[in-house]
Amino acid sequence: MKKSPSRRSGIFRAVFCMLCLGVLGMSSAQPDKLKKRKQRKYLPKALTIRDGYIGVDKAQLFETFPKAREVEMTSDFREIVKLGPLDPPIKVAYAYVEIEGDEKSVYEYVLVIEDSTDPLELAREYWGAPNTEDGEWHFKPEDTGLKFQLAGWTFENKIIIAANLPGSEWQSGF
Repeated sequence: MKKSPSRRSGIFRAVFCMLCLGVLGMSSAQPDKLKKRKQRKYLPKALTIRDGYIGVDKAQLFETFPKAREVEMTSDFREIVKLGPLDPPIKVAYAYVEIEGDEKSVYEYVLVIEDSTDPLELAREYWGAPNTEDGEWHFKPEDTGLKFQLAGWTFENKIIIAANLPGSEWQSGF
């Protein structure tokens, strides 16, 4: 039995619509996966293995880090969430969450490093040699493929990685 042209075009339209919906559904999930994959190069595995990324919202942070606790602190521009304990050589991490934007998302991680590990050496393992005159690491969007700039530095026994997300203290840059 020969199929009529109208029936063939109806089947074609149905398949086409299904493909379009599939592509649209994938495209909404892809940026999140892509953003995470691009950040893995700059964040330690102790964070990324639990979905700790720049831009993750505060609620999701509590889901993926079951021992996370809010730190009581008076601040008019951020909230702090303690994540930990984490895998050595990171004793504990703090996530800084912006509160001025529409979304409460993480814009900075402060990693407290074990006493037996030199934070500067560990930062060099993560990012190579510093690329600024003041001994910091700056990663521009055109180099990372992200929509924001990342910066990293060390202070005492800590490694800090931050982004210039809107609503954060770093929104105007590093």
